[in-house]
Amino acid sequence: MKKTQQQKGAQASTEYIIILAAVIVIALIVIGVMGGIPGIGVVGRGKALTSYWKTQPVGIDAYAIAQNGKFVFRIKNNLRTNITLQNIGISLPEQIGGTFNGSESLQPGNSILVYNNQDGLLLGTEKCSEGKTYSYKIIVTYNDENGNIIRETGNDGSISLQGICVGNIHQEHGDSSDGDSDDRNGGKKGGSDD
Repeated sequence: MKKTQQQKGAQASTEYIIILAAVIVIALIVIGVMGGIPGIGVVGRGKALTSYWKTQPVGIDAYAIAQNGKFVFRIKNNLRTNITLQNIGISLPEQIGGTFNGSESLQPGNSILVYNNQDGLLLGTEKCSEGKTYSYKIIVTYNDENGNIIRETGNDGSISLQGICVGNIHQEHGDSSDGDSDDRNGGKKGGSDD
């Protein structure tokens, strides 16, 4: 049976609409993945960055940065050897804006909470605002078991640490409930200037 001219036109229109719909869906997916539409792709990027920092040899399992410049990081030794954590820096343009300095030994698989407990280490326009997102370059410096100094910089600073700024950080005292981490204040146990 031969198709009528009207049937051929209807079929062509239907095929055109289906192909057009497929092209639009693919374009939206590509734009969303690349972050071209605000709100689409941003959540995925934040999760990818968090996952990146968690899986580094010396990982950042959890973190918070407050509007007053204080921060707390839960650092985990993902290596199979002991390390000594020396420094965590928040890198701002031309300077280190916030820092933890200490000498904290970590056995394989163990974690530690480290704090900077000084107001104003994130200065001027670089401070985050409560409830707003931030993106900072992070530098983690540690010594391996042979004494070599290792710096994790997030692919030379191209991979930042992102999150939502909190109003204040309240430091807790003593050991955490998992038994393998200590709370630290600039490398010293206890104390809070809140």
